[in-house]
Amino acid sequence: MDKKTISIEYHVEKHMQKQYIRIPFEMPENVEQMDLSYTYEGMDANSAPLGEKNVIDLAIISSDGVDVGATGSSYKSISISETFSSPGYKRCKLSCGTWYILLGAYLLKSNGTLVHYDITFHFKSLRPYKGDPHVHSINSDGKLSYQELAHQARKRKLDFIILTDHNFTPQDALPSYSDLTIIPGVELTNYSGHINYWGVTQPYTGSYAANSFDEFLKLNEEAGGAGAVRVVNHPSCSFCPWKWDLNFPLEGMEIWNGPMRQDNLNAIKLWDSELRKGRRLFPTGGADFHSMPLLLFAKPTTTVYAMSRSPSDILEGFLKGQVTMGATHKTPRLLISSGNIIAGGEVKLTNDTIATITCAKLKRKQTLIIYDQSGEIYRKKATQTAFFETSIHVTKPGFVRAEVRFKKNPISALLYRLFQKITHAPDIKNPLPLFVCSATSAIFFTD
Repeated sequence: MDKKTISIEYHVEKHMQKQYIRIPFEMPENVEQMDLSYTYEGMDANSAPLGEKNVIDLAIISSDGVDVGATGSSYKSISISETFSSPGYKRCKLSCGTWYILLGAYLLKSNGTLVHYDITFHFKSLRPYKGDPHVHSINSDGKLSYQELAHQARKRKLDFIILTDHNFTPQDALPSYSDLTIIPGVELTNYSGHINYWGVTQPYTGSYAANSFDEFLKLNEEAGGAGAVRVVNHPSCSFCPWKWDLNFPLEGMEIWNGPMRQDNLNAIKLWDSELRKGRRLFPTGGADFHSMPLLLFAKPTTTVYAMSRSPSDILEGFLKGQVTMGATHKTPRLLISSGNIIAGGEVKLTNDTIATITCAKLKRKQTLIIYDQSGEIYRKKATQTAFFETSIHVTKPGFVRAEVRFKKNPISALLYRLFQKITHAPDIKNPLPLFVCSATSAIFFTD
């Protein structure tokens, strides 16, 4: 993360005691986090008004004139960002413009004091953030509180989770962590299908209960107007598939729900068919975690490339299709690019346009498959575990995407057959297919 530090000095005279002094500074563009620290003579003195001493209070005012926070002389260093701020300071967007240090001259010695401020700006840059965009809490049919979900996410070093309780949006302030972003959302749950609305606490007014597709469309339109990112969930699920038409406003599709199985392979095919129609839906994978066993948490995991870990930037990364998915948070990342354009981007075709697919560690016997709008165009089965990269020449408008597939070992295959038997899976007599362990979004190519 790029950063820049500026220093400001201000000499406070004795006659300024009990006054508030505004010290301006410029907030640059594209700042993710601001750190501020200050020093002055006798800064360790307590604030009791006894004897001659210096006590300098601190507060911050944003560019729109609003108090961001105030901590008196209790803290000599603070941090402020959109996702996490020091105690006493609001989480807020660091908009460019003139901000102010509010110097509170509470107590001063006869000769005053020189106050020295260091302000460090940490700038946004495109980085990968791992998370689970589909989790449930005790507010629907989950078994964990928000804090317990956060604990599981932080144990796995996830960067974000999205709360998607059935027909319930968070009403209270969400827990705040310096290393984890919690994004509000809701899973509108209907007998005809489930759809996530990410990033808002009230996607629609009134009730979720839609008794017809037309009633649902009104809710969906309202959610879009409220700024929700709309993602249809597990559309090919054997138990709760999407039964209505898919021809409605939508940004994404959950193509990987929980452990990899035939339902997810069918969802991938459905998403691929939408891509072939020219519809640019971003893909996502989520554990749909409800309760036990905890080992299913964040399986699969979605990585989104975003400018920061703020909710708005993470959701923007999804909207741009800058995602890749893996079976777990430890799965080696599969990437696709064309020049400096990554997954989700658009490339204008030239005579030498190529798409490059990179796998940090393609394991022995795993198979990398590349697809375009015509179907499968490349297949490579690894003979050893190693870093792998390949490039293909792109000559026609459309898209390119990639998957890594694997064959279940005998024990996993036996357990999967048992799962099929318990769930009365219609494909139980079919040979087991190659299952997906990682997948990319698509890159699009135009004339």
